[in-house]
Amino acid sequence: MEFVIVGTSAAVAGIVQNIAGFGAGIILMMILPHFYGVLGAPALNTGICMVMTTLLAIRYRKYLSFRTIVIPLACFLLTTVTSIWLVGSADLHLLGIAFGIFFIVLALYFMFVQKNLKVSGNPIVGAVCGLISGALSGLFSIGAPTMALYFRAVTEDRNHYFASLQTLLAVANTVSTITRINRGLYPADLILPSVVGFLGLLAGQFIGSKVGKNLDAEKLNQFIYIMVLLSGINTLVKYIR
Repeated sequence: MEFVIVGTSAAVAGIVQNIAGFGAGIILMMILPHFYGVLGAPALNTGICMVMTTLLAIRYRKYLSFRTIVIPLACFLLTTVTSIWLVGSADLHLLGIAFGIFFIVLALYFMFVQKNLKVSGNPIVGAVCGLISGALSGLFSIGAPTMALYFRAVTEDRNHYFASLQTLLAVANTVSTITRINRGLYPADLILPSVVGFLGLLAGQFIGSKVGKNLDAEKLNQFIYIMVLLSGINTLVKYIR
């Protein structure tokens, strides 16, 4: 049953990602915590997305400028590794509450702030974004939004943006998975669900490429933002009880 859940969730994430350009990891984290908990779900999500981001990084490698990613990547790795080591001994009740609040804030950010928020492309901002993204990635396996904001400010076009973001995420997801394994947060029984999830993600992206032209990406985005908000509220209520 768990493989059906993972595969279906990943397929939905792949469809949405292809149509709306929305993060597959966020879609997965709306579903996986209900079945794998607030510790197992981020580990599984990272394992699924690790292969996807690596393949995308390879695809866009010729557009990569290492100078663009070196500072935010170093800061990202610092806080994500630290967060993973700390979260293993965290109070799961408080972590669940924090996750619910994070999803609510994330939804409100996408709905009301994202389009109007711009950041400077200087190294200090890159370092701050890396530190914030790394912490969020270590805690909840969702670190892309802050880095996406920064890379939009420092890259010249879509190809360079994808190269920077996906390379950073590929390295970070790999390091995060290794750290979770060492911390005992990614047991061997998550390997097969990760493979199933990745295959589901590929299938979803293929389906999305076929039906995407018939759907309104903006309306789909708005629907997903509302679902993220409701998911956050549901999680918060669940752990506050």
